[in-house]
Amino acid sequence: MTKIAVYGSLLSGLHNHRLLGDSKLLEHKIITGPYMMVDLGNYPGLVKSAYNNSITVEIYEVTKKTFKRLDELESYPNFYNREYIQCLEDTWIYFLNDYDRHVEHLVLSGDWKSYYNNKLNYVLS
Repeated sequence: MTKIAVYGSLLSGLHNHRLLGDSKLLEHKIITGPYMMVDLGNYPGLVKSAYNNSITVEIYEVTKKTFKRLDELESYPNFYNREYIQCLEDTWIYFLNDYDRHVEHLVLSGDWKSYYNNKLNYVLS
């Protein structure tokens, strides 16, 4: 089994969560580190930053099959790269490659689910 931290469309209640199948949710957590979340439209990207920011994540235990499915979704290693994150021992997280070309907005709250739901409500109103 492998641990993965998700922060975008894979979060519970969002459109790609189904790809996690019956993966076990280990915890909800706010991590703080030299990261920045960017809005890419229907999903975010996480990039390294010179400043510490808080990012809301869900940590799941996934099978090798699910991990491979997530790599495919994230177009690993071309669009996203993954690495162990320092503040979460033995847990993978995806970072956006070459983000300058894709950034629409920064997600200053680091909470994609709230940000995305507010964005949808604004568009629908």
